[in-house]
Amino acid sequence: MAYQSGIADNEIDLLDKLNLFLTTDSELVKTGDNWTEIYSGETAATATIAKRKSYAWSAPGATAGNNIYVACKTDNSISNDTYNLYFCGGTYFNVELINQPNDIFSGMLNRTQVGLFADNNPLHYWFFANNRRFIVVTKMTTVYSSCYCGFMLPNALPNEYPYPLVIAGSCNNELLRYSITTDYFASIIDPRNNHFYVFTPAQSWQQFYGSKGSKTELVYPRGVEQFYYYGNKKINALTASPDYYSPLYPVSIVDVKKGATQFWGALDGVYWVPGLSRAAEDTIKTDDGREFIIFQNGFRVTNIDFFAIEKV
Repeated sequence: MAYQSGIADNEIDLLDKLNLFLTTDSELVKTGDNWTEIYSGETAATATIAKRKSYAWSAPGATAGNNIYVACKTDNSISNDTYNLYFCGGTYFNVELINQPNDIFSGMLNRTQVGLFADNNPLHYWFFANNRRFIVVTKMTTVYSSCYCGFMLPNALPNEYPYPLVIAGSCNNELLRYSITTDYFASIIDPRNNHFYVFTPAQSWQQFYGSKGSKTELVYPRGVEQFYYYGNKKINALTASPDYYSPLYPVSIVDVKKGATQFWGALDGVYWVPGLSRAAEDTIKTDDGREFIIFQNGFRVTNIDFFAIEKV
């Protein structure tokens, strides 16, 4: 597993830094877990649109022949001061299907997409990656955006669930600015409007929700208030234990049906934590030496809007 944090000049620089991190980071290369760049392209600026850039990658996965495919492109609107990244995942990437760099997602088969808020000004970023998935967190002013691209940890054997791909972000495929304060700004632990997709064993994409949206396809624990009447009270009552130890709740994907519950799996290295006495960018350590960085759910800072990502 690899980790990097720093400052990007703008959304283009952010994407270039992510590409360099995934493909050349020494920790990933040392273990053979680095991602492979399989496409890159660039679109020139016009009077109304800034330069755009795109990449596609494949990851080795956990077993031979189990490649993971993710693509990303920048998009912008000069007049609206909006500059974001959009991620796409699917079962295969065919370069021959791309007509122009801005149309990179046409090369992805069985695809879905989400967005990550960014900016045309310097912004703080955090990258986390292994051979199965990568996570990106960005910070613009006082808000945090997040995305998760790659395999989750499935609750099934590989032959039962061979491609447990998750594509999750903070905005949907619309071009929105990070300054919005609505349910169109979410996070990977509390998705709301077209923010979180899982590729199921039935070979189709299924959308999941946190505290808003479906009452059956849920991201736990934030989704608990959707199906349990007192769920919001229960989750709000959770606090850190003495000496500020924070319980780590795996961010899990659950399908709650009448009479049955399907547990699909959990995000790799992502945990919900109570926000009492916590702030974004805090670090916590477990007794066995694991280290985590805490982030907040977009612009939200209530006790239930914090999550931790394992650093290494």
